[in-house]
Amino acid sequence: MQQRRAVLIVAGAAALVAGVFILATLPRRTSSRAPASDAPSSPAEVVRQQLAALAATLPEVTPTDPTAPGYSPEKLVKVAGFDVIYEAEPRSEPWASRVEAALGPQLDREGRALVRELAGVKLECHTTMCAVRWAWAAPPAPDTVRRWFEILRQLFPGSARFHGDARLVYWSSPTWQGDVRHTEAFIAAATVQIVEAGRFLRTPAGNRRVNQQVAIQAARERR
Repeated sequence: MQQRRAVLIVAGAAALVAGVFILATLPRRTSSRAPASDAPSSPAEVVRQQLAALAATLPEVTPTDPTAPGYSPEKLVKVAGFDVIYEAEPRSEPWASRVEAALGPQLDREGRALVRELAGVKLECHTTMCAVRWAWAAPPAPDTVRRWFEILRQLFPGSARFHGDARLVYWSSPTWQGDVRHTEAFIAAATVQIVEAGRFLRTPAGNRRVNQQVAIQAARERR
């Protein structure tokens, strides 16, 4: 009896050791939850990372942070489209709201007065760039679109790209040498530009200039 009990004890101990060994050698299951640092970036952050990677290919250090000294979309456009640069810029308050409130209604008035087919025009700003967006009252003729594009270039000039029903603009004009982030100075200069350009475009000379540009653009598109 004692011998049998001893055998059972030894067998049980052996089984326990074997079980511990098997558990120790099994692959450990990892958690399916990724660490917080590996969480997916927001779409805006992804675009900013893409822009930073593109800027790194430029021969000189070029900031992609709109708040950094030396930041300029005109430098970044050498490696990225204005659509990427605009999306990478965060919305900066109160600058964006103040510019939209001051210049948006003026662009709407001038645009609809000069192109009757327009239903409305609005401004959406980020940090240094703005998107001028518009809607049509009815599907426009090709020459109407070309005419509006030229008028918009005159009303709100600068380095820009047409992107769907929007024009993405880093504003500049021959008389402007400042930083658009200097809110009051920028609004004052842009207001003068919009008013004076609208006045010129209503003259026979202004109308001829628009018609000439429409004809040039149509000819380019036919090539």
